Amino acid sequence: MQGNLSFGHFLSAVQGIAAAGCTHPLRIELETGFKGKEGSPGPADAALVALLSLRNQLGHDLNNISEARAAAIFNDSQPDAALRSALESLDPLLRLPLFLVEEQRLVSKRPVARRLLLMGESADPLPEEVGLSEGLEHDRALYVGTRQGTLCLRPLLQWCLVQEKANYGIYFLHAVNQKLSFITVNSDHEERNGELLGELQQRLNGAPLPGEGVTLRDGVSLAMEWSKRRQGIEQELQLRSGLIPWDDLEAATLRWYGVQLGLPSDDLAIRDTVTERLLDGRDRLQPDEVRQLVLLFGREAEVRKRMGRGMIDCRAIAAGQPRPHDRVEKTTNVIESLKLAIEFFGRHVAVGETTIDGLRATSGSADYIAMREALVNLFIHQDYSDQRTVAQIEIRPERATFFNAGKSLVSTAALAEGGKSQSRNPLISRALRLIGFAELAGSGLRAIYHAWAGAKRRPPVYESSSAANNFTLVLDWRPMPEIADAFWKQRLGVSISPQDSAVLILAADPDGISIERITAAQSLLIDEAKSLVQRLVREGLVEERKGLIVAKEHLRALVEEAKRQ
Repeated sequence: MQGNLSFGHFLSAVQGIAAAGCTHPLRIELETGFKGKEGSPGPADAALVALLSLRNQLGHDLNNISEARAAAIFNDSQPDAALRSALESLDPLLRLPLFLVEEQRLVSKRPVARRLLLMGESADPLPEEVGLSEGLEHDRALYVGTRQGTLCLRPLLQWCLVQEKANYGIYFLHAVNQKLSFITVNSDHEERNGELLGELQQRLNGAPLPGEGVTLRDGVSLAMEWSKRRQGIEQELQLRSGLIPWDDLEAATLRWYGVQLGLPSDDLAIRDTVTERLLDGRDRLQPDEVRQLVLLFGREAEVRKRMGRGMIDCRAIAAGQPRPHDRVEKTTNVIESLKLAIEFFGRHVAVGETTIDGLRATSGSADYIAMREALVNLFIHQDYSDQRTVAQIEIRPERATFFNAGKSLVSTAALAEGGKSQSRNPLISRALRLIGFAELAGSGLRAIYHAWAGAKRRPPVYESSSAANNFTLVLDWRPMPEIADAFWKQRLGVSISPQDSAVLILAADPDGISIERITAAQSLLIDEAKSLVQRLVREGLVEERKGLIVAKEHLRALVEEAKRQ
């Protein structure tokens, strides 16, 4: 397993593992395909060896083989039959669930994981929360569920960004040199060094990779859970899956989207490109994918039918007034509703370019960054299955509030640090990323905090409610007071850094400030924010009350005095 790795390298490795006398987590599944009767090769072994021999005879560049030559090869060597035999005999192995855990956390002292189940045709798995018997060793690592528990596939497989497709994909180990080279089935490349290289060398030198005895909280193995789910999915697909519902989609919206992809205004070409780039060439979709596609591009009547509520409610409220003086409500598709929201925001907040066609820019004023990230995230992360709550944008002279159904899939701490997660609407998310309207990596919330800090404004406030299943983001237009170090030196007798001063000012608010808000506002990690707060507690400047950081009473008066100077 050194240098550039070929199909033969991996086949030899699997043959050796299948023939080994030791017990390992996948022994039974491999023996089914690689061990025949009385020491003879198993059906997968014989078939894969035959395919390898044929490939070696034909060479690696098969694109230059003529159609007639290809037909003769299929007639004489029957490679399709060999592949079918190999897959059928390895079915017990291929049925085991491949999954990735994006994040783990404790809920009531019990581990809960946000999991992506990477089974099926879709390249955009839906995130889901599952309770585990115990925590897994690695986050963002690929695992396979076995009869005994789980087996980590790191570092041989990686879950990494595929730039061209605007989503994540599975990368397989491709070469072991000074760096590790990985490749997808579509020939996308990625290189890794450092920790992963050292980890692989340990494995090659004989360090064991023990299976983890992790099951679901009720004791059911992840392999058994997937087996039952697969049966249900197959039945549902037979009943409910369907072709792309082109007649339910708004032709004008599709044409606009085609222009963003650089296509001519040709309906057939746009359909072909959307199928290829957004749906990975598939013309048959799962029910949830059909729903996302209609929400994204659909005619208003079709969107309304699937939503059961409005799509967007925009309000502008003047100072001192209880009711909006400008209000727009719509149930158009995501693209058209995003256009409407951008136009409304631009009408009431001076952000310069306020059409959707200008949304590709990733830099600009604080108001523009806030509009771009907050609006796009409102549509990407919204829970469209929740019929109780219409997405709302409320603009007042001192603040703007963005509210939508769908709690954050990332924990509060990870959200503050810029944690990444798969969208609950991966098809909608991918569609917007393909035309440059959303970033794939990083947190939009983090970008807003950076922009607001650069504009010297009070940091945004966000709240994710699991009980109500909603998310709120409040952008405060008010400037952040700056108190000179000389003031603190004179009144307290100590020097305070600008960072400490900012925390003290926010902690002097009646409601105090959370650790998570300090983390995001000061671009810190959670542990760094906790250390900062602990230092301020020791110095007698702040205290903790019910999970919030509150300035000492005498400091509140000092902050108000400093603001008046």
